[in-house]
Amino acid sequence: MPALRSWLSRAQRLATCASVMPLVFALLLAPAASAHDTGVASIVLQENAPNQFLLQVKLPENIEPEPPGVPASCQVTAGGSRTLPSRNRLDIWALSCMGPVAAGEGIDFPWRREAVAVQATLLDGSERTFFINISERGSKLTFDEMRETARPMWQTLEDYFTLGVEHILSGWDHLAFVLALCLIASGRHLVALVTAFTVGHSLTLALAVIGWVNVPIPAVEACIALSIAFVAREVLRPSPGKNRGVPIALLFGLLHGLGFASALNEIGFRQGELLAGLVAFNIGVEAGQLLFVCLVLALALLVRPLAFPLQARAATACLLGALGMFWTIERVASFAV
Repeated sequence: MPALRSWLSRAQRLATCASVMPLVFALLLAPAASAHDTGVASIVLQENAPNQFLLQVKLPENIEPEPPGVPASCQVTAGGSRTLPSRNRLDIWALSCMGPVAAGEGIDFPWRREAVAVQATLLDGSERTFFINISERGSKLTFDEMRETARPMWQTLEDYFTLGVEHILSGWDHLAFVLALCLIASGRHLVALVTAFTVGHSLTLALAVIGWVNVPIPAVEACIALSIAFVAREVLRPSPGKNRGVPIALLFGLLHGLGFASALNEIGFRQGELLAGLVAFNIGVEAGQLLFVCLVLALALLVRPLAFPLQARAATACLLGALGMFWTIERVASFAV
């Protein structure tokens, strides 16, 4: 019987460790280069003459530079390409149409992206911003849409809310940081940590989008990665205090907010939609963050009857710390060369 109890105890510890590994391995296997990838193709479109357009397309460098699809009465030609910081590439395309196009015709964006953000300057000097969710409506932007002057507010809120949720849930570095916070504390203490992080990144997100704060994004990304290693170290410190980690969560929240803002600034806002888009994006980020925290807490409840061992918590923190240092070194190297 003692031998059986010993074997069962070891099996419980292994099962507990295994239960947290899917989250950790998902973070470890995530491509570091895509930690702030919004999944959005960013396009600047300028009408230089009637039905004559210049397209500047910003994409990750690992995506093939395919030409956009155009109506039969139009032609598209390549105008060059150059590499941008943070592993992005800028492709330039010239679009020329022979006279007015038929109703419903437009530009089809072929790149493997979840959405397309278009900032258009029309011939009359007016500016438009479009956010196209490809999964919902396809990837075409019609010429009729380009000349629309207004769209329903609910559509603006839905677009930016969805973008916020997708950005936090695909931002592996943000998720790694929140997971480390969940390892530091539980109950009210965890609520305090997450609230401090939320206050911090909401503040700098708003300030950076408005334009009051401007920090080089490559340096911000490297510091965000370093914040993961720092908080992972906090997990391993003995004798946690009542308010331990709250100032740190607030400070690093300010840093992560700059990362969120970089994603939002890539997409931009249609005239008169800045406040609504900013609020909806921030609420989307909070919703995605809350969903992830609930997932971690549900997992913790499942393993609680197994007497969650400190070894598993420490091992997870060490893996997160190693991941944070790996991302830090890679990101510093990417802009230091």
